[in-house]
Amino acid sequence: MIDDLKSVPVSAFEAIDESSLMVSANSAQAGTAPGAAAAPAAAAGDSAAIVTWTPPSNGGQPILSYTVTGSPSGQVVVGGGSTFAVVYGLTNGVSYTFTVSATNVIGTGPPSPASNAVVPKARIVFQSGPVASPSSRAISQSTPRASPPPPR
Repeated sequence: MIDDLKSVPVSAFEAIDESSLMVSANSAQAGTAPGAAAAPAAAAGDSAAIVTWTPPSNGGQPILSYTVTGSPSGQVVVGGGSTFAVVYGLTNGVSYTFTVSATNVIGTGPPSPASNAVVPKARIVFQSGPVASPSSRAISQSTPRASPPPPR
């Protein structure tokens, strides 16, 4: 077979540079950074937001993590198997949007378009159960038990 290759003229070969697909010079892995996810969806919580997304193309390698970035602030990194994250530490009453970026062994892909805007707010907490009033503070008296009838 090698002898057959010797008979092919050099002009019949075409060189192709595939170095941009290498993970590293000593690796047999190839691929690209993940693509951009579609715009995520966000829901407001108390000083937090829940962000959900659909995984983007992985670039030929498994997605290792997602970075969710809030604007004007807030960030969280979650594992590659996740499709949601909770971003804590947000300021109630401030409007936020979020983007999602995926990372694989090649690198980090571009951020998604921004999510819908959400405004975190504190929850109103209602106390359940009876409410004490001055009349309910009366001391209850126990009724003595009836004695058994005398033996006959």
